Amino acid sequence: AMPDALGHWESRAMRVGHGLHLVDDTFAALTRSPAIGGVLASLVPAAVLLQSAVVYKQPRSTSVQFGLHQDAAYLTNDPESLVLAFIALDDMDADNGALQVVPGTHRDPLHHSLAMGPGGFVSIAGQAPPERHYEPLLLPMRRGTAAFIHGRTLHASGPNNSPHPRRALIVHAMSGRSRLAPHCWIQPPPGGFVPL
Repeated sequence: AMPDALGHWESRAMRVGHGLHLVDDTFAALTRSPAIGGVLASLVPAAVLLQSAVVYKQPRSTSVQFGLHQDAAYLTNDPESLVLAFIALDDMDADNGALQVVPGTHRDPLHHSLAMGPGGFVSIAGQAPPERHYEPLLLPMRRGTAAFIHGRTLHASGPNNSPHPRRALIVHAMSGRSRLAPHCWIQPPPGGFVPL
């Protein structure tokens, strides 16, 4: 059988990596570039890279979509300093599951904390925010643009209803002066997180 246009593995991927910057020189250079790492370092004092991954929404797929959430719920740190860099690898709009954000929610409290359980994340404190109370705004993006999102900002994304993949590079950073909560799914590797 002939591989499809995306290649035999890429057309089935939902996520690649959690530490791409640790294992690939191209991703290491990209995450530390002025456009990504430089901006993160300007937003977070003594910034360190927590994770980097490529998230895929396959064509005409509902498999990868996220309701309103705060990234700080599953990357809880103290003092709180989490920031997400979300880089569009494809043009993004309502049809293919662009980000939706709720402006001003970076001032919300942390609604709940999550820990990794045997079947995925489980709430260990608080509760998920009631989505009916929020009106997210669509954040269309052109390929190659980046959005920088505070760890408490509520954001979401829907299904990809288009015939093309929707891919994004995600990079999380926090201050090297912060510590991840003991229940976080990720913890510092030997030698610590990569400084920016």
